[in-house]
Amino acid sequence: MFVNVSNITAKLLNILQKRKFLSAYILGVLTFLAFAPYHFWPIYMAIIPCLFHLINKEPKASKYFWLGTFFCAGIVTVNFFWGMNLTQHYFHAMIDNDMYVYIASITAMFLFFLPTFIFYGVAFSAYSYIKRVTPKFAHVWLFGALLLLCEIAFGLPYENQFPWLRSGYSLAGNVTLSQIAAIGSVSALSVLLIMSAALMARPSKINLLIILCAFISTITFGTVRLSNVDLQYSDTNPVRLVQASLPVTNNLSVKTKMRSVNQYIMLSQDPSPHEEYLTIWPEAAVPYVINEESAIIQQMMGRASPEILTGTVASEGDIDNPMRKIYNASALIHSAKGLTNITHKTKLVPYAEYWPLGNFLPRISRIVLGNRIQFHAGETSPVIASQTLGNILVLNCYEIIFPEIIKHHAKESDVIINISNDAWFENTLAEDHLLAISRIRAIEAGLPLIRATNKGANILYDGYGRLLFYKRSEFPGTQDILVPNKTESIKYIENQ
Repeated sequence: MFVNVSNITAKLLNILQKRKFLSAYILGVLTFLAFAPYHFWPIYMAIIPCLFHLINKEPKASKYFWLGTFFCAGIVTVNFFWGMNLTQHYFHAMIDNDMYVYIASITAMFLFFLPTFIFYGVAFSAYSYIKRVTPKFAHVWLFGALLLLCEIAFGLPYENQFPWLRSGYSLAGNVTLSQIAAIGSVSALSVLLIMSAALMARPSKINLLIILCAFISTITFGTVRLSNVDLQYSDTNPVRLVQASLPVTNNLSVKTKMRSVNQYIMLSQDPSPHEEYLTIWPEAAVPYVINEESAIIQQMMGRASPEILTGTVASEGDIDNPMRKIYNASALIHSAKGLTNITHKTKLVPYAEYWPLGNFLPRISRIVLGNRIQFHAGETSPVIASQTLGNILVLNCYEIIFPEIIKHHAKESDVIINISNDAWFENTLAEDHLLAISRIRAIEAGLPLIRATNKGANILYDGYGRLLFYKRSEFPGTQDILVPNKTESIKYIENQ
């Protein structure tokens, strides 16, 4: 079977050899089939060998740079096309002309990923020189390591990088294979897939045996881990998810911001089968500086039973203070105690929530951001103590893509709650990508994970990544769920 795949790869290369840059781009485009919602990860077993032979048959080292760049461009074109939705929402708030918005969106996406294009090109160029001084059998290992390095470097110029599209997430569609993330994070999944695919470029008996042993070991580990696992619930774990399904532009308009808050307050009063539960509102459900809005807090206290966790905005310093800091935040409101806890978002979205190098280029920052708030990265712990759920690890929006937050805070947590607003990229691949990423985070932490959104899918995974609740709706409403306890051991965290 493996040899047949290799033969197919060779035939494809013969067809596309005359259009090498186009071939590299197409191979990059095809990676989208490996990720959610398709999860056809075996396609990597054809893509990587094709790419390997394509660049190794190129006699001119000067062209390696462009082969790497075009391959990366193909990856970005399809897998991140949803970024066009996000940037168009953003620019529509500042520009009335649709054509200018479209041009600005394309330009913004190109500039955002330009450093990554260059890194792929430089990495492929480096390979052309390193392979000359290494034995031939090591070339596939070297090439696999190079691709893993490129994954890690995705978004490297930015403060927090952009680890959205790790190849390991393509295995999230298989819960059994995904269990290896419990001992090695998503990195273990990426190594398994990329190195196996690279070895397929030279399908010797030894290489095939290595691939077979790797997958058999992974499947065996996952099967054993999932066997005889009983979910344990506590009577104190009920949660209500409130989904208002509001347009993303509501939070950008002064006229509609209060209307949004009132929608969440109204929905929260629906009858519940439980006397005490945690109500969750998604990211930016309260688009006001919460610690300065006592009237809104009072209204929320009247709807808390006994707690509401909401996405909001928070500040440090007086309004007139030029050093005042604004944070994208999460707040916990108690029916009797009021505002009991605030945690600040630590991983900010480049260009949307802050301008990279804004301190050095303040004029450009003001032009790009316009009247929008430039947030500061928080330094507070993302763990909030709750009366109903214990210690909650709150991940705000795209913080879900960062495994290091799990590594540092899962031990002290009982549950993960990811609040988001998928209206920014509704009906795109981004929603499915985030569900796959969330599954891997749950497995890494060994904690139940709740994802609460304004639009899109609300979900609940247990600590083994098994889907316990899924509800995708375009209409306002509430969902009541019961959250299981965390798993008994957290191998990935304990091994750090």
